[in-house]
Amino acid sequence: MSPAVSEVFSLLADDAGIVVNSFAQIPKTTMDKEPRQPFTESELQTIKEKIDPFIEPLFIVAMATAHKILFSENICNLPG
Repeated sequence: MSPAVSEVFSLLADDAGIVVNSFAQIPKTTMDKEPRQPFTESELQTIKEKIDPFIEPLFIVAMATAHKILFSENICNLPG
């Protein structure tokens, strides 16, 4: 848990009447970032062809969000 989340939880816990921080047992993550490479067009095509229908909407939202972040476009106006 990030220090900010931990601090907010501790500040609000008393007001909410929470005695035990249920998140205290979750191991803290490091803020180190791993270098990542984007999917290639062929990898995206393979994912599109083999994706589970349950996961497909999540994948589409993730790709549209990444596109928006990378190209600063409005995701609602992306071609279908």
